[in-house]
Amino acid sequence: MVLLRLAFVAWLSDICTKALNTYVFHNPKALSPFVTCLIFGVIAAEIGLVDRTPLNKGNSFGWLILVLMAFVLEGLSLATPDMLLQAVLPLAGIIIIGVIGLIIVTIIVGNFLGESKFMSLPIALNALYGFPPNYVLTKETIQSLTEDEEEIQYLTDIMMPKMLIGGFTSVTIASVIIGGVFAGML
Repeated sequence: MVLLRLAFVAWLSDICTKALNTYVFHNPKALSPFVTCLIFGVIAAEIGLVDRTPLNKGNSFGWLILVLMAFVLEGLSLATPDMLLQAVLPLAGIIIIGVIGLIIVTIIVGNFLGESKFMSLPIALNALYGFPPNYVLTKETIQSLTEDEEEIQYLTDIMMPKMLIGGFTSVTIASVIIGGVFAGML
């Protein structure tokens, strides 16, 4: 039942995204379905329609992480060694410039939002790796800091939402804008 409610929210989100893109924006790709799913998921969790950790309660979280990692890595299946070698220098330059920009913006925005630089920088760096790696890295970081279950839960409650939403928004929104700017460099 837990996964059925989650699927229902995802289905509603997909219908809403398609309707907005068709009738409001007149562009089938204007609004990302991932952003809409995030918004619908937050609202559904707040009103109690879905549980806070539905994939864990439905015993499907590990399987989903495996599938998502395969989906992410599948994009490299068509890359040849020559293609990768040609992309190394421009990609390294973009990453270096991007990380420097992230550090500068993170310090400014983090102070404005009242977040410490030690938390705002990892949130911003989610733009480099997104989900699911940000989940795995956050979980491993927390487990390396303590073995006490209460402290693990406390750190997870504080860090995980920030990291997941930071990664989700930076990868789906900011990376599209930045990628459009730098696409000509490749």
